[in-house]
Amino acid sequence: MQSRYRNIPLKQWTVKSPGHRAPVFFEMDQRQDLLIVIESFYISGEVLSGLKIDSLSLSTGQRHPAGRQQPIELAFAFPVTFVTDMRLYISDHHIAVILFHLGNPMSHSEIWLWDWKTGELKLNIYGVPKIGRVLASSLVFLDATHILVPLWTPMGPLQDAYIMHLRVFSFEPGDALRRTFEDTEAVAVFMLPELGQRVNVLKLDGGGNPFTQHPPPTDSEAPFEADMCSRIFVLNIVLETSSDRQLYFHLFAPMAVFERSCAVRRLHVVDWDSWADEARLVRKQPRGMVSDGHIFQNRALFPELRDSGGSEETESTDSTRFVIYDFSLPAALRRDAQSQKFRNCEYFLEPTELDNEGNAWGHPITTGQSLPFRKIWTPFRLPMRSGMFSLVEDSVILGENEESSWRIKQF
Repeated sequence: MQSRYRNIPLKQWTVKSPGHRAPVFFEMDQRQDLLIVIESFYISGEVLSGLKIDSLSLSTGQRHPAGRQQPIELAFAFPVTFVTDMRLYISDHHIAVILFHLGNPMSHSEIWLWDWKTGELKLNIYGVPKIGRVLASSLVFLDATHILVPLWTPMGPLQDAYIMHLRVFSFEPGDALRRTFEDTEAVAVFMLPELGQRVNVLKLDGGGNPFTQHPPPTDSEAPFEADMCSRIFVLNIVLETSSDRQLYFHLFAPMAVFERSCAVRRLHVVDWDSWADEARLVRKQPRGMVSDGHIFQNRALFPELRDSGGSEETESTDSTRFVIYDFSLPAALRRDAQSQKFRNCEYFLEPTELDNEGNAWGHPITTGQSLPFRKIWTPFRLPMRSGMFSLVEDSVILGENEESSWRIKQF
């Protein structure tokens, strides 16, 4: 990726898949010259029996010199349908795969975590898609030995409300035994706001930059720093009320809030009210849902319609403006807000109070006492036909679905 701040020219090359089948998923880590490629084994039609995971050199396409000479082969404990959501995460010498599918047949929710250099399976936890059992569809690497997993418990229509929380699991020294989420010992549990009666959880996905001991070098002139200590965690929450209305929210919190729990030697449960001031819960539009590529350290990138004078902007019907949620240091945000140094910014320095629209929450919610932020309205726009975009230290990267091309917009 080109960068004028680090004098890096744009490069482009082709890496061939190592197997006979087209890869079903891949992820890369340029710091390690690493490309992880996943291929699938089929039983018949669109039913999968397992995965093959290769670690390659990103620059040559050959097997990575620090990795195994043979791919990691994963055989599923039960058949998996091809329409399953799959995610792949890299954190230094660890990789994690999560599969998630709610729907008949073959519902499941499962996480595998390996050392990609040795092939050792460090963690294998799963959820049973039944009423009253815990499910997960995402994870974040907190540090070199812990992951943060958003979890929710579906309840029956005549039972209590769904329960949402975040769990911190350790994967060192490692245990390859397959266990349910409930039977796996957690380091910490962070409770999320209580939901209203008959409110369903349709989505609970977390994102954030994975931990690394080798962050990219920083440049004092680059717009966004690459400091591991400043990482922000973003949680997508999609709820369905008793009237079948869908409501969309983002929960932001510094990753340091959860990292503090990793040093505690015994399980501890953190009530929502005790950490709500360090988080920020905001209402969102359906199109502004985040994925891992939309976050860079303490900033997150979304397409969003701008509220102007009580009504959303109507200047364009075929594109949406990009906005950056910036969680810089509180003192810097307050200084910039007072000086009005930057244009096209909105500052949110006071706590956020959510009205309980649709009775989505069990009680009124106030957050953000110690987590101010600003919205930076960029000049870049996302065409309605496009859904691929990413944020790095000095650029917004836009993908064109129809043309299979990328546009790099530098600040």
